[in-house]
Amino acid sequence: MERGSVVWDAYQGSRFGFMTASLPGLVEDLVHAVDQYEGADKVRCQRLLALAY
Repeated sequence: MERGSVVWDAYQGSRFGFMTASLPGLVEDLVHAVDQYEGADKVRCQRLLALAY
């Protein structure tokens, strides 16, 4: 997930303004993805969602 990596890199780079602006949309998209996928893809989305929180 490219967008997740960008937000994580922003956090690690202390670019908190960018991160806090990007995070709500990322969390919303991940919640939707968890609802849409099954199996291993669902687990991957759940893991990414946990990291985003």
